[in-house]
Amino acid sequence: MTNTYSHMGIFSRQLKGFSNKPLVKTHLLAYGLSFAALLMPTNASASDILPSITNAQSSLISPAEEQRIGKLVAGNLNRLSSSKALAIRLWLTDLVRPLLNHSNLPNKQLQLFLVNDKSVNAFASPGGVIGVHTGLVLQTQQVDELVAVLAHEIAHISQRHYAHRRASEERRAPLYFGAFLASIVVASKVDADMGEAGIYATQAAIVREQMSYSRANEQEADRVGLELMQASQFDVSKMLSMLDMLGSPFAEQDPNWAWARSHPVSEHRVADLAARIEQLPLHQSSSHYQMDLQLLRIMLATQLTDTTKQSLTEVSQQLDPLNDNYLLYQQFAKAMVLAAKREWPVASELLANLSAQHPAQSFIWDQWMQALMAQGQFQAVIAHSQSSAKLGLHATQSYYYQALAYRGLKDMSLAYRALNKLIQAQPLWVGGWQLLAEWSGQTADLATHRVAKAQWHLLRGEFEQAMEQALLGASLATTTDQQRVQLGLIRANAKELKKTVEEL
Repeated sequence: MTNTYSHMGIFSRQLKGFSNKPLVKTHLLAYGLSFAALLMPTNASASDILPSITNAQSSLISPAEEQRIGKLVAGNLNRLSSSKALAIRLWLTDLVRPLLNHSNLPNKQLQLFLVNDKSVNAFASPGGVIGVHTGLVLQTQQVDELVAVLAHEIAHISQRHYAHRRASEERRAPLYFGAFLASIVVASKVDADMGEAGIYATQAAIVREQMSYSRANEQEADRVGLELMQASQFDVSKMLSMLDMLGSPFAEQDPNWAWARSHPVSEHRVADLAARIEQLPLHQSSSHYQMDLQLLRIMLATQLTDTTKQSLTEVSQQLDPLNDNYLLYQQFAKAMVLAAKREWPVASELLANLSAQHPAQSFIWDQWMQALMAQGQFQAVIAHSQSSAKLGLHATQSYYYQALAYRGLKDMSLAYRALNKLIQAQPLWVGGWQLLAEWSGQTADLATHRVAKAQWHLLRGEFEQAMEQALLGASLATTTDQQRVQLGLIRANAKELKKTVEEL
């Protein structure tokens, strides 16, 4: 422990030199709200009295402080290329919406990120940020297994377990908070050439300490997560499936299964969870969400084979030939292979047929639009986007592809109109602001360019650059009053976050 706290002190002192370089691996931010294990108390019922954290001690960290932490974490995640995958972000948000609606979170808006990392992991931060590793998605063959992870993470956030832990460690609380933010700094400064092993060598002690949560916290997260799944009509029995994976010899031996090593699953734990679930009426898995998950797994296995642990062949072998959608999955996999080979005409024709058969499937539609864009078929993209939006399907994605297509046709007026609708629908999506910054710079709309650049830097946690762009924008004669107000808010937020780091 002495060595651990020595590292924490060193890293805390490095905060003065806060770096804005890209984060290399986001699991360094998983400071303790990992899924861990679905452990249910022995002989307990849903009405068991659990520890309350709504006491005077929890004031050690306020909800406002938690929001600032969330912005810092989101800033690092927004520097990753995977954060630009709009379709996946929208799907994850849609998947957890029922859980959020049944939670006691005052703010039902979370930010969810897919992190391109082969490890089986997920993490949450105060302030409503959840990261899901691609390795977890590829390993969960049932969508309710993934939901079980997300429900547990949401429970940690809703019950304010980070605040509770700080309250119980009052003497060390500033050190814990400093170490957490320092882990962001150190990760940002590590050269990408060092790779994952080098980062872990630097961060192992801090991460181990930060991932340690009390049995009471885990007990409460288990109960709340289970209640959220049940109320949202997900299949809670899939929690047992997840435990089976965590407790399997394969998981225990595989270095990528951090949960299995840190939180071994005992027969007692499985039996206890099974007893609790046995008291509940079971719901059937959503066939729509299940189809989405399998399509997503195929996409990831096709597009990320160099960085994730499962190939398309392995994912295909896990599909059930007796499943009603087996042919769909095989055809979608074929289309993804064709797209990877840039055989766009054949890929787009296949995707068009699949989308006609399954118009509500966003991943099929999204890949179809990408194939059409790659061929320069901008008018077709606009027509299909508008048609889908009129049917109430893929509205946000439609704005995105319409904006790209109108720009391809050099109609910047309509391109900006669609892009503004996209930004209004997804104001925290960094990809929209990046497009606005690029396009306004190319068209010499300097006032809009400064606003977009300032907001883009702010969402990426780059405080100095955000303030610089805000000041430059405010000094322009062409900046409107509305833009000046927006720039003032961006600058104030950037100063607040920068101060949070510097005061440690």
